[in-house]
Amino acid sequence: MRSKPRAGRGRAGFSLAELMVVTAIIGLMTYVVAQSFDAIVPQERLNTAVRNLTAVLRDARSAAIAKNLPHQVEYDLPNRRDRLLYPNSLDGGILREGYDSEERRLAGQWNLLPDGIDFQELSVAGEPYRGDVPYRVIFDPRGSATEHLVVLSQPRYEAFYTIEVLALSGHFRMHDGVWQRDVVSDQDFK
Repeated sequence: MRSKPRAGRGRAGFSLAELMVVTAIIGLMTYVVAQSFDAIVPQERLNTAVRNLTAVLRDARSAAIAKNLPHQVEYDLPNRRDRLLYPNSLDGGILREGYDSEERRLAGQWNLLPDGIDFQELSVAGEPYRGDVPYRVIFDPRGSATEHLVVLSQPRYEAFYTIEVLALSGHFRMHDGVWQRDVVSDQDFK
C-alpha cells in the first residue's frame, strides 16, 4: 500500500527571492569587512615601522653591551631607511676608526620604511637634523647612547609616532604623536 505525500513536504530547494536575499546579505557583510580592513591597514603600517626601528635600536644596544664595543645606527632620512653598523671590518677584525676605510665596515641590511611612512624628524640632543647625508648615532658598551628623537609620520592619515632614545641608559620610550621633551630650567630645581 502506498502512502500519499503530505502537503508542503515535496519542496526541495530555495526560491529565487531567498537566494537573492542571502546573496545581498553576504555582499553587504563583505563590504563592511573590507571597509574595516582598509581602516586597520594604515595604522598597522605605522606600527610595523615603529616595531622595526625599535628592533634595530634594541639590537644595537644589546650588541654593544655584549661585545663590549660601540655599535651605531645609521639613519638615511632622504631614502627613508635605517640600519645597524657593526664595529667589525669585513675581514672579521675590529674596524679602527680613522684608519680603516668605511667601505670595510660590516653593516646590516638597510631597513626601508613601509610605503606611506616617512621620517618626519630626527633630533639629536634637542637639535633637529636637516642634513641630506646619513646620520649615525652611537650605542656604547656601557649601554648609553646618543640622545635622539625619531618621529615617524604617515602624512596621508596625519598620524605620528615618536621614539625617544635616552642618553644615559640607551633605553627608548615610545610616544603616540609628535613629542618633545620639556626644556629644563633652574626653576625646576628650587
